[in-house]
Amino acid sequence: MKNKLSISEKIRKRRLECGFSLSELARLADTSPATLSRYENDWTIFEVSTLRKLAIALGCRLKIEFISNGGNCRMEISKSEVICSLKRLFWDYDFNLEILDEYPVWAVERVLESGQLEQHSEERGYAMPETVLTENSLELLNK
Repeated sequence: MKNKLSISEKIRKRRLECGFSLSELARLADTSPATLSRYENDWTIFEVSTLRKLAIALGCRLKIEFISNGGNCRMEISKSEVICSLKRLFWDYDFNLEILDEYPVWAVERVLESGQLEQHSEERGYAMPETVLTENSLELLNK
């Protein structure tokens, strides 16, 4: 059975395939060599924006998936509990239920970029499981 590569291993493998040094790829992706080194050495907190820039520099597309593990995908959590738990991640907006309902993809991206595991679970318990991350999900930022 073939082992599945981690994100870190995939980044390093593709960088080497492209013939980039760590510094060269960091420069192309507008990040620091230290950040790239962490990403290649089993870092567990990835920023979606940095992963996007790395994917572009490496000639790849970034794909983020939610894959069912066979468990119940809906947690019993109230809407007000979700808002209360996630509010600190939206320090720059008056985050409320209307925003969550109108911009679910943007909310999921923010949780993926900045949230902790429990917030990921809470967002998942509220948001539609078929939510897909897209480049157009940041419409709220232009308000």
